[in-house]
Amino acid sequence: MGTGAQPVPPSAARQSEVVMTSKPKYSGLGIALGAGLGVVLGVAVGHVGIWLSIGVAIGMLLGASFRRKPVDCPQCAELHRGHEAARPERS
Repeated sequence: MGTGAQPVPPSAARQSEVVMTSKPKYSGLGIALGAGLGVVLGVAVGHVGIWLSIGVAIGMLLGASFRRKPVDCPQCAELHRGHEAARPERS
């Protein structure tokens, strides 16, 4: 009277993991900071809805402007390339 379902062994579960390889996006952090700022200003002024939307818009702009600084030093760039090459490829 079973359903026929078998548990997945841990080794098979690890093999089917999906690994995100994209760089982090900071838009979520910017939106959260903008929304917080918008709520504070909205409560202070008395128009929470308007300032919340303005804060989210400002947060989106801030999140889009957060960028990782490129490596200028040639020795550091070589070190970073070495680290990236040593990482095992995940698919």
